[in-house]
Amino acid sequence: MRRVSADDYYENFYQSVMTKGIIGVFVGLYHKHLESKFDQSANFDRVLELGAGNCEHIYYVKHKFLEYVITDIRIEPLISGVSKMLGRTVNPDIAYSIPNSNRSILVSEVDALDLSRFTDNSFDRVIAGCLILHLEAPELALQEWRRVTKNGGQISIYVHSEPGMLLRFARVISTSLRGRRLGINHIHHVYREHKIHFLAIKNLVTDVFEDDNVKFNAFPVPKLSWNFSLWKVVQIKKSQSR
Repeated sequence: MRRVSADDYYENFYQSVMTKGIIGVFVGLYHKHLESKFDQSANFDRVLELGAGNCEHIYYVKHKFLEYVITDIRIEPLISGVSKMLGRTVNPDIAYSIPNSNRSILVSEVDALDLSRFTDNSFDRVIAGCLILHLEAPELALQEWRRVTKNGGQISIYVHSEPGMLLRFARVISTSLRGRRLGINHIHHVYREHKIHFLAIKNLVTDVFEDDNVKFNAFPVPKLSWNFSLWKVVQIKKSQSR
């Protein structure tokens, strides 16, 4: 089986592996889980999404917002996804109105480890989907995400339960098989990309957000151990005082 680079995988195989059939259903469930706390009555005026990929997550956002800054280190797929959503060609770092609303979306090429272009306390909500396990310096990333979030704001993070037993079994009967049909070693790709395990992330989150309200919620059973979960969503409310 062929081993692929990250760029090759996301350009040529990601859609085929992750968006179809039962795997696509579970990917949709992760997006829904990340948003399950917030309904149409919630409001976050300015939102930052990091590692947004092909512009998949925004379709699951139900709460009110005025500006949605959508970012990734790979900008072309994101531009394509947002252009499709808006029905027009978009350019980076220009705010575009979302049809039939008073809201806007802005696409930008941003490294989740370096948010220096954004000032302190500048977003009401920060969203990080399938991202944190991919980063070389996750603690630095968490510190940056906290810095740009307003006091009283919300940070939402998706974390694979890596390398939990249920997750490993699920891969064997799903993405690994689909990757094999496509001629690629999907497991090799996953464990090259996922650079840190769940317990390390949990401890980093606990340290960085020690003054904040932090809640971990597992899937498919909310209170179950990470070892018997597919993922956990971390919802953090930043302290009003710091």
